[in-house]
Amino acid sequence: MKNSGIILVDKPTGISSFGVIHQLRKITGIKKIGHTGTLDPFASGLLPICLGGATRLASYILAADKEYIAELELGYQTDSADLTGKKITEAEVPEISQTDLQRLRQEVLAIQQQIPPRYSAIKVNGKRAYKLARAEQDFQIPPRPIKIIDFEILEVDLPKIVYRAQVSKVTYIRTL
Repeated sequence: MKNSGIILVDKPTGISSFGVIHQLRKITGIKKIGHTGTLDPFASGLLPICLGGATRLASYILAADKEYIAELELGYQTDSADLTGKKITEAEVPEISQTDLQRLRQEVLAIQQQIPPRYSAIKVNGKRAYKLARAEQDFQIPPRPIKIIDFEILEVDLPKIVYRAQVSKVTYIRTL
């Protein structure tokens, strides 16, 4: 099939997944293009893109497990569950022992459900959750089943922790 295939884009920070598709449409002239999962604009990483007839494969790639390396900054919480949100709580960052880190790993591996963040593209009563959140409307998003396949803490330099997580589809790393 002409103008068909899957390409891997190293998405930089500062652009949305749809922004990558928009640029690829301009560059290639191909209209039928789709990404296989969303990386937030502040995130960088490998973004598989399906072109032309290969867009039929997108659902299979979406269903596959994913792996992320993330940096977590302790001491505050934001309304969007990421670094772009407004701080809503702050707390002292305690010392963290190896025992604490081992317990954290076991707790994360035991997670079986997750409530997606209010600032997400999930539809709630036909409207995107992030639009409802920005309009300060009250709504609930039900928990979704997820699986944490592997979780490893790579670096601790308080208040920051870098970790690697291998997860099932529909897992939000920013709320993990």
